[in-house]
Amino acid sequence: MLEKESSPLLSVIIPVYKVEQYFEQCLESVIHQTYQRLDIIVIINSTEDHCIDIAREYEKCDPRVKIIVEERKGVSYARNTALNIAKGDIITFVDADDWLDKDIYTKMIDLLLIQDVEMVACMYSKEFSDGSHIIKESILNGRYNRIETLKESMRHTGYQAMIWNKIFLREVIFKNGLPHLFDTTLTNGEDSLWCQKVISNINYAYLDNAARYHYRIRSDGANFSGVISYDRIGEIRSYFKSNEFLEKIDSELVFYNLGRIFDKSCEMYINAYIQKKRDRFDELKSFLKLSRRSFLKSKEYPLKMKLYYFFMEILINLHFSSKLIDLLRRVTLNIYLKNKCVNGTR
Repeated sequence: MLEKESSPLLSVIIPVYKVEQYFEQCLESVIHQTYQRLDIIVIINSTEDHCIDIAREYEKCDPRVKIIVEERKGVSYARNTALNIAKGDIITFVDADDWLDKDIYTKMIDLLLIQDVEMVACMYSKEFSDGSHIIKESILNGRYNRIETLKESMRHTGYQAMIWNKIFLREVIFKNGLPHLFDTTLTNGEDSLWCQKVISNINYAYLDNAARYHYRIRSDGANFSGVISYDRIGEIRSYFKSNEFLEKIDSELVFYNLGRIFDKSCEMYINAYIQKKRDRFDELKSFLKLSRRSFLKSKEYPLKMKLYYFFMEILINLHFSSKLIDLLRRVTLNIYLKNKCVNGTR
């Protein structure tokens, strides 16, 4: 554990792939942090745009910036490469199209040291291109043990298992000098699997319900529609992989995880039906069958969500028009966004 009086080195890992429109804002928000003791590792995954040029300009004037070029190897390879050279006492990640509050690391490192924990997570704001945003909120704020933190990582409205809204003490990532690496066989959900595996190594975490990270919702990105695309089925497979170590910690964690599996699987199932992509229906149906009971019993999901999925499944099984299913989904989504969206900047 780090000394409270120390000023630990923070390694900031930024994988970059074709985001030149947003990358400079991301780098600016990292470099101009109030916490200055940074080890900034930029992994360029494609030289087809100007991201490499932007990174090199910053590298010239800031010795904290290090650039590695790994052409088209994927985000997991990029993060693994960075972990293998990271020098920080603390490790964090940033997506190259997002940005940070200027004092995010000052606040989070203070909490890590003062609260004597191995991980700190903050909440975040979903940022839309029209200037509106949705601030993700949680009622949890404070110091929590491993099991409580793992449960929170699986909650629909919680801190979840993203890696970019968290800082990790080096010792929970590294064992015998080697880092726990991202699973390069997964195309989706590799960050969630990695995050939960690392959380399983901690004793305590601090969950800070202030929204300090800005997560960009891009009109050209997979996150724009507000629904979970059927082609992210690998994400569900990664959740099942989590059960392998969750079962060893506490069987109740598997119950939580199965609720999350049903939530994601049902949304993918609906989306696959709308887009008439039936090639993965059998696998998605098997996921729903395995996880339905846990989802229905879980108190983590509101009754209206359970009813929504229940009726959508009935309509699909009765072979209602995909256009009607899509209309119902869009109406539901618009109602949700209307209730949650806060216009203007924070």
